[in-house]
Amino acid sequence: MRTPTEYVAGHIPGAANLPVDELRSRVQELPRDRNIAAYRQVGQRGYLATRILQQAGFQAANISGGYWTYQLWQPQLRHFPFWTTQSFGIQSDSLRVS
Repeated sequence: MRTPTEYVAGHIPGAANLPVDELRSRVQELPRDRNIAAYRQVGQRGYLATRILQQAGFQAANISGGYWTYQLWQPQLRHFPFWTTQSFGIQSDSLRVS
């Protein structure tokens, strides 16, 4: 559901990309036999995509917090240019999950 630029900058492994601006006109390309998880950078547009999908009869859910939140739990993704723990006021070493 991300723009091509956002997708190239980082995405969840295995994710297919269909920009939300094209979703209504391309919804027929999506599989109806699977649940769909939608996400964008932060979450608002992912929510919009989820609503569009649900109204079209898909089993869909929004990944709350979007790609930014997903990155918090994925240390290997923290090298992307838009990732800065300082922007959240978080110490890098405090993000370890045990």
